[in-house]
Amino acid sequence: MEDIIIELKQENISTKRWFELESIITVVLVLYAVSASISIAASQGFLGIALILWIIKLIKNKMSGLFSSPLDLPILVFIACRIISTFTGIDTGSSMNKMKELILFLTIYIFQFNVDKKIFKRLILVLIYASAFAVVARIIHMYIIQGLPFDLEHRLNGFTGGYMTYGSILSIPILLGLSLLFFSKIEKVHKIIISVSLLFLIIGLGMTLTRSAWTGMLAALLFLGIFKNRILLISVVLLVIIGIAFSPSRVKSRIFSMFTPKDLTTYTRLKMWNWGIKVFKDHPITGIGPNNVNKLRYTEWRKYPLEETVQDDMVHQHNNFMQMLVTLGIVGVLSFLWLIFTIFKILFQSIKKLKDDPVYSGISWGITAVFIAFIVTGLFEYNFFDSEIIMIIFMLLGGLTGILKKKENFRSGK
Repeated sequence: MEDIIIELKQENISTKRWFELESIITVVLVLYAVSASISIAASQGFLGIALILWIIKLIKNKMSGLFSSPLDLPILVFIACRIISTFTGIDTGSSMNKMKELILFLTIYIFQFNVDKKIFKRLILVLIYASAFAVVARIIHMYIIQGLPFDLEHRLNGFTGGYMTYGSILSIPILLGLSLLFFSKIEKVHKIIISVSLLFLIIGLGMTLTRSAWTGMLAALLFLGIFKNRILLISVVLLVIIGIAFSPSRVKSRIFSMFTPKDLTTYTRLKMWNWGIKVFKDHPITGIGPNNVNKLRYTEWRKYPLEETVQDDMVHQHNNFMQMLVTLGIVGVLSFLWLIFTIFKILFQSIKKLKDDPVYSGISWGITAVFIAFIVTGLFEYNFFDSEIIMIIFMLLGGLTGILKKKENFRSGK
């Protein structure tokens, strides 16, 4: 009898330790959500700590609790294509410097195996509130403390990132906030705070003057309006009209410049993609290798000539699909398309399987809208391995995948 009592006590101590470890992981992930839109160094640091703690948890638990997901194989194939391209491209050393990007995929699994529905909802709320606070702080810092004028040269940017990255980051909490506000049943106090947060986030997005982020945002809102709520669609159209009518002249001119063929940005993008097609034709199978666009644009400028203004702006192809085509070739871009297709499949499954959940029905629509905005923005900017953005995307995807997997009828690949 005494042996049984001792064994039960040991199991109770072990359970407490597990609870403590899991609690620490949760706290670290919350700290990541707080810092995600503020500091890339801090956010990566917190994810690193969470990864170490998760590994300790897996070792103590003898690797139990792991499960497969439909994302696993596409991710592994894409990673394999990246590795092959690294060693077959024009400069292996340069490509090796970007191998660390592949570690970002671990973000999916950190959240997939370490958050439940309750925690994931809190993480999303923290992300929205922290992003709104950061916008206010950044506006005060740039335009009041530093006294900068608001123009194209001094558009709103993040504390650690540029205006294009910041525009994409801000669109994420906006879409999540709108979806929670209109499509989920949440506490009244959260509705009030989300509404205030959205006001600042939308102002911040406008002040980035980032047309690619605006376009992605509009595409996502149209998706929600057409397929989820027609009233929202009408509201979006009216808000866009009102927003344009009452926006500052700098914002208006930036909006209408999207529709003129003489726009410098449009001109340089077309020239870049034309350059990329030429390079792809000479390296069709596995591409020139990651991180080699910069090298090739200078070393082979006579074979692939570029105007100086275009060359100076082309650190990459400013398009996810063109970047994959040029650097990874046809094999790599096909693996990338497979990965994107699988993600969309999971997201649409989430909408169907969580439709009766009072909270997560809206969250699933919001995350799907976020990914649509991300993909559309990626038609004009290479954002897939922009760590500040992709870590948030992977956080949302990992959390949602884990929740779906725990549902009784969810099966890998089905």
